[in-house]
Amino acid sequence: MCEHMREHSSRLYVGTNSTKLRKMMGFTLIEMLIYIGIMSVVVLVIGAFIPQLIMSNLYLQAKGQTLDNARSALKTIEYELKRSAAIYAPTSVFGTSPGQLSLESAENAPAGENNTFIDFYVDNNRLYLKKEDSQAEIMTAEKIVISNLTFTDLTVGMGQPAVRVAVTAYYDSSLQTIREQSRVSLTATISGRNY
Repeated sequence: MCEHMREHSSRLYVGTNSTKLRKMMGFTLIEMLIYIGIMSVVVLVIGAFIPQLIMSNLYLQAKGQTLDNARSALKTIEYELKRSAAIYAPTSVFGTSPGQLSLESAENAPAGENNTFIDFYVDNNRLYLKKEDSQAEIMTAEKIVISNLTFTDLTVGMGQPAVRVAVTAYYDSSLQTIREQSRVSLTATISGRNY
């Protein structure tokens, strides 16, 4: 039995020295090739997803900015319509794009005037707000294109002014997919105050 233990313990000792010796030598060629293969697969998988992540990020930013601009424009139109006395029909363009909405308001009228006029219109694919006696203001960001602006007069008889506004916008990008995916169409029905 003693001899058997000696043989067994010498194998453990040899095995231990063999492992220590192997650790000092480093990787074998086969281990290195397996490592390179695995790392190549990992890099390829990660590399395939990075362009998709970048495009998704661009799309989300473009869509968000387009939606924010369209909502802001509708809120401004709503604010001005609620403050107005009437829709000024002679200069308003209804039922077609690009439309124009002209409002008549008694608030902030120029000196010596009873009323003032406010216009919403599209020029060079940009949405503008023009108040009488002041410069026209661009209502949308530089990269936002207004492709549709349609007003529908819903005012009945001598009632309060009401209008349906349909706006379609997209983000101006050199990439067609970003332009298409960022397209936003919003419609709002807005009524003014009742006098």
